[in-house]
Amino acid sequence: MNTQIIKLLALSALLLTQSAVVQAQLTFTTNNGAITITGCTGSGGVVVIPSATNGHPVISIGPNAFAYKILTNVTLPDSVTNIGNYAFYDCTNLASVALGDGVIHIGNQAFDLCGSLTNITLPNSLISLGDGAFADCDLTSVTLPANATNLGTYVFYDCTGLTDVTLPDSVTSIGDWMFGYCTSLTNFTIGNSVISIKEGALFDCINLSSITIPASVTSLGYMAFDFCSSLTNATIGNSVTNIGSQAFYDCSNLTSLIIPDSVTNIGDQAFEWCNNLTNATIGNCVRACLNSGRILL
Repeated sequence: MNTQIIKLLALSALLLTQSAVVQAQLTFTTNNGAITITGCTGSGGVVVIPSATNGHPVISIGPNAFAYKILTNVTLPDSVTNIGNYAFYDCTNLASVALGDGVIHIGNQAFDLCGSLTNITLPNSLISLGDGAFADCDLTSVTLPANATNLGTYVFYDCTGLTDVTLPDSVTSIGDWMFGYCTSLTNFTIGNSVISIKEGALFDCINLSSITIPASVTSLGYMAFDFCSSLTNATIGNSVTNIGSQAFYDCSNLTSLIIPDSVTNIGDQAFEWCNNLTNATIGNCVRACLNSGRILL
């Protein structure tokens, strides 16, 4: 493996005023005839990654390659399949990212703290998103592609501008704190293959008003919907067996709830401070447990 430098025309933020063009340099490594971009010099601005150089394809953006850089726009070619951990970490001015149609994996915290990033189109090729991949961004909507199967924890954590999310049927789990503190989230559609909704998955989504949990789901984790204070009704699918502790804690506007016969365990404080809960349909197992004093709603 050897490290080389290529010159790439990168337009600085000054291009927006049509006053200057800055020549930047990208560093890269070549391994087995394929190129990984490892970094850049210069002020950043608008960067277009080439699909090939020196006769070799560019297939990867390496870890930390553009972390902390003053980037505004990035375009990746279809040849890139992997975006490494922290690749664009804390690029606070990054407002636009065009991902190529070949991206398969986006690494841990790859776009974490990109606070100016309001929208991104995830390609159909995408299979996995690492932990915190888009945490602390200002994304407004997310539609995951049909092939996305491997999603980490904290992926969209604290995306406070996020209002709409659609999960495809390929997704089998909503990971720990995946949408925690997405305080503007109002529409959330769960695909029909999700099995588990894990710890804090939608914690403090204070504008989420309604949730339908599909029949594929078997478990709701600790604090899964904790502090969803605008949640007025929740329909729990008829395969759920476990509702974790504080799962709906302080959902103070929850008025309607359906708990199916499948539920055999409700954790401590699962519905505590749901003071407006007036219309609840309770399954036979839960009713028996209530009568015996083994659980409290």
